[in-house]
Amino acid sequence: GDVGADIEWTPWLSARSGLVAGVRTTWNTSTSDVLGYGGKHTLMPYAQFVTQLTPRVLLVPFGGYRASIGGEDFAPSYKDMLVGATLVWRARERAWIATTPQVVFDLEHELTYGDVGGEVGYMVLDRVGLYVRPSVGFGRSGAKPYDWGVAFGFRFVP
Repeated sequence: GDVGADIEWTPWLSARSGLVAGVRTTWNTSTSDVLGYGGKHTLMPYAQFVTQLTPRVLLVPFGGYRASIGGEDFAPSYKDMLVGATLVWRARERAWIATTPQVVFDLEHELTYGDVGGEVGYMVLDRVGLYVRPSVGFGRSGAKPYDWGVAFGFRFVP
């Protein structure tokens, strides 16, 4: 699959909520078109509003704009907006479970589709976590670029 990285900044933070601004990137490292973004690198600035509902539950609505920034000439370009919300539950002190439904407005091809993902993660060290995130796509046939997916990753929290 492709390789991706996020950089985030917290410009505002209170006791129970905060604003997070970030940039998500992906690089076309996939050896198969079905395992990545189909030959393109992407860049997505985004914003999230984090609200602590309970000491163990966070609600995080978000929005972002994703665009392709190079890659293979044969691959279609990306230009879309994403909106959704993440709900995170800290099941244990070092473990979390999350779900992220999102809708994608494909501005390049005038399509709308989405996905619902689940995530299970564990902090293996104080500042390093591992996770797995399966997802299922939804939308009319031909609108969504995938039916399902699985992402594996790690988080470093400075």
